[in-house]
Amino acid sequence: MIPKKLISSLRDLVHELVIGNFAKLETDGRIGRLNATDLEHVLKRYGRTFIELPDEAFQVDEAYPLKGSKGQSWAVDLPLWTAKEG
Repeated sequence: MIPKKLISSLRDLVHELVIGNFAKLETDGRIGRLNATDLEHVLKRYGRTFIELPDEAFQVDEAYPLKGSKGQSWAVDLPLWTAKEG
């Protein structure tokens, strides 16, 4: 399960994706090696409307502390939800 201490940050990240604030995510480094234009293109190409995540989305076992980070950095595989598909 994703640690509770990460949920607020993940909700904020997904919120920025949902509202299309890709430039902010690029500026603060939360999209890694991508740039805002590439991220926007990929998400729009998918052709669905992304939505905020419900509480149940955080019940996945896909969060791992990165080695050497002393619990400060995590790898998280969190599926996005869409209006049509959930």
